[in-house]
Amino acid sequence: DGFTITGGNANQGVTCSNNNGGGILILNGSPKLSDLTISNNSAVNGGGMYNDSNNPKLSGVKFTSNTATNDGGGMYNNGGSPSLSGGSFTGNNAVNGGGIYNNNCSPTISNVTFSSNNATDNDPATDNNGGGIYNEQSTISATISSVTFKSNIADSNGGGIFNDASSSITAIKRTKFQGNSATLEGGGIYTTGTITEISNSLFSGNKANTNGGAIFDSGIGTLSQVTISGNLANGNGGGIYNDTGTLIVDNSILWQNRDTGGVDESAQIHPNSGTTNIHFSIVEGGWSGTGNDNLNSNPLFDTAIAPAAAPTIAGNFNLAYDAGPPITLSPAIDSGDNKLVPGGDGTSNPPTADDDLDGKTRIVKDIVDRGAYEIQAPFVDSITCSNPNSCDNAGSPHNNTTVVFEVTFDGATQASPDKGVKGVEANDFELTVTEGSITILGDTSNTTISATGTDTVALDALDTLTGYLISPDGNTEATTYTVTINLDDTSEGKLRLDVVDDDDITNEYNIPLGNTGNNTGDFNSGEVYYIDTIPPTVTILQENDNLGVNDEETS
Repeated sequence: DGFTITGGNANQGVTCSNNNGGGILILNGSPKLSDLTISNNSAVNGGGMYNDSNNPKLSGVKFTSNTATNDGGGMYNNGGSPSLSGGSFTGNNAVNGGGIYNNNCSPTISNVTFSSNNATDNDPATDNNGGGIYNEQSTISATISSVTFKSNIADSNGGGIFNDASSSITAIKRTKFQGNSATLEGGGIYTTGTITEISNSLFSGNKANTNGGAIFDSGIGTLSQVTISGNLANGNGGGIYNDTGTLIVDNSILWQNRDTGGVDESAQIHPNSGTTNIHFSIVEGGWSGTGNDNLNSNPLFDTAIAPAAAPTIAGNFNLAYDAGPPITLSPAIDSGDNKLVPGGDGTSNPPTADDDLDGKTRIVKDIVDRGAYEIQAPFVDSITCSNPNSCDNAGSPHNNTTVVFEVTFDGATQASPDKGVKGVEANDFELTVTEGSITILGDTSNTTISATGTDTVALDALDTLTGYLISPDGNTEATTYTVTINLDDTSEGKLRLDVVDDDDITNEYNIPLGNTGNNTGDFNSGEVYYIDTIPPTVTILQENDNLGVNDEETS
């Protein structure tokens, strides 16, 4: 736990187990390893680690710059069911499987980053497959989830993943393939084996020198909620090359992928002898094959990339808008089919759905978006004491008759993180007293809120504008609003400002606070002012010479 294994060498050039596992060799047992760094080790197989038919559990382990003269630069799994959670594979090298080589095993992989791994050697007669992962006779029955493959290289096929005909992967979810490259086919993925489902994932900036800039497919079942953009093939299928089999594409985006024919329909997805059915997706050049409700419209990514730049990890593929005038929202927003969402039940109003690529809510504002990312509903990030800028405590209450709350909203627009909300009005706030009694000034009458009586009052129920001020006004889009409250000099207690959602507050995409529905965006956990505006009293004891007693005078 927490140490580094480096400089190991199991590359002896003879056939024995000692050739394997330059850093760690697991022959018996299933250790739990966490927060290790395994770097600069070498072996024939498994430069960093060789696992022989065991079930190790790795958490946060980093494999860096390990080398295998045969397979599995970072790790070689020969049988067993290893589990990898967190951690990374960076700069590892092998003939096949620069990051990991899986042989006849069933690994589980989640939250791992594969970066700059290489499947390469100096022999042009040798195949070099799987820059990130090579699967041979292996079944990944669990999901590859929340994994990133970036800038991995295969001198033959499968820059990110090579999945051979004898292997299967149940699902790849919330995974990014960016800037990977293959000298032959499948810049992101090359599969002749089965991949049942790829969902809520991104393929961008990948490159293949022949076919399948992002994907070379002979075994994928369904692509759902996937964004494929900015990929390049110097042969056919800049996005997908569907070699054989039946591929279904749902609620997805294929845009600005290029092959030798340009960026037309065939460059987005090129059916060789395979069959492709596409539904509720955006396909550049249009889709003339089997399917329904497909669009040929610019999805308006936040930052698109030109496929000529591949391999590259640049770009931001959150959905955005054209500022115009007039303002035009991405056609991918609210235009998918809820019946097709991964993790749903096939109905128009599924009770559950898998999260989007960022791990955020799917189906916002009733209808699912197309592609890997879902535009999110705004929410209240915080309500803090602004002036005075500390809330203090009961032992040292404020005596100010004016207090200011600062309300910070998150517009939840990944493409424009500096954007806020609009429509903020008095009817969106309540004042709550949790202890004592607070009196708010009014033009004709004051309003008292008491913890033992009326403990909550809506801001717009106060007498005119003497008692409060909201800045800026509701027509202005902002991330931060201030709410000023004016008190009389008889207040003593604890005062909190709450937000009460009635769907009037929206972000730039007109998505209501907390998503559609009253009270979904309520916020009642802000900071609390301790207040005591009652003027102090002073009692003076004065001796009366005539009476010989003390007189009291209070002021």
